[in-house]
Amino acid sequence: MKVYLIILFVIFLLSLFTYYFYCKYSRSKHIGQEIRLEGPKSHYVKNKTPVMGGIIFVLFFIIGSIYFIKINPYHIEFNIYKLIIIYFPLICNFIIGLIDDLKILKYHSNDGISPKYKFLLQLLCSIIMYLVLLLSNYDTTVNIFGYKVELFLFYYFFCIFLYLAFPNAVNLTDGLDGLASGITIIILIFLILYSKYVNNVLVYNFCLIFLITLFSFFCFNVKKAWIFMGDTGSLSIGAFLCSMFILLKIEILILLMGFIFIVETLSVIIQVLYFKITKGKRIFKMAPVHHHLELCGFSENQINLIFYSITLILCYTAYSLGVKIF
Repeated sequence: MKVYLIILFVIFLLSLFTYYFYCKYSRSKHIGQEIRLEGPKSHYVKNKTPVMGGIIFVLFFIIGSIYFIKINPYHIEFNIYKLIIIYFPLICNFIIGLIDDLKILKYHSNDGISPKYKFLLQLLCSIIMYLVLLLSNYDTTVNIFGYKVELFLFYYFFCIFLYLAFPNAVNLTDGLDGLASGITIIILIFLILYSKYVNNVLVYNFCLIFLITLFSFFCFNVKKAWIFMGDTGSLSIGAFLCSMFILLKIEILILLMGFIFIVETLSVIIQVLYFKITKGKRIFKMAPVHHHLELCGFSENQINLIFYSITLILCYTAYSLGVKIF
């Protein structure tokens, strides 16, 4: 166990050093994110900020988790289907995000994969997950605040929706320094506490490893960010969180813990629909809603603090419900 803890600490340090040298190298070569001209003007100073930070924390997570499986300090009997549920959506979304980020860097624009092709690739990944869950005879009940509801095959379609929606929700939230990563860190802390409470050693350790590697990124992502995670990171985070909620059988609590991600997504949907219906009018000054708050005069730090606080309160509420009801 001591060796395992030392390895986790080493992974954290290696992640920090990797981020430092990657940022230095990218800045020296002027490789970085192209900031959207239609975005807030305050973001123009972020042009050419190194991107694809998600590569590092995802790869170090995979290395750390594989090492955990190898040494197996808790003597777990690993279920192949559960490992597929963890790794497959994560790797699929990682690859989709990587292709998107590489295209942005190659053509020096903010346009990556077209939304149509990105959706089709994510849909294919989600359908494969549908088959994995089906073949594993995965529990199709959903605990709705104490009431177990049997969804049968509809459960698998519900999971397809989660794997399609949540990675993109995290991606939309990733618009301010430290926003998406900070919210995810809070969610992971409560998932770790809950998995410890229900004695789910697999989820506990995978969340812990992910938290450690993501925190190393967060150290370089707070305002003013040294690096952005890109779609590589945000899509991977969304897929990983989905898998954790599914494995803990607290799918409904994603509504509370992931509330900010959901609100950010709804703000975009509402903005687009209202714009089309009214032929040019807008509800928000800019969507997602964090940009609206920026244009209303809030600083990035203030918005982060508000969203962190909301997430913290709702995660604590979700944890309490999980302990008392689920």
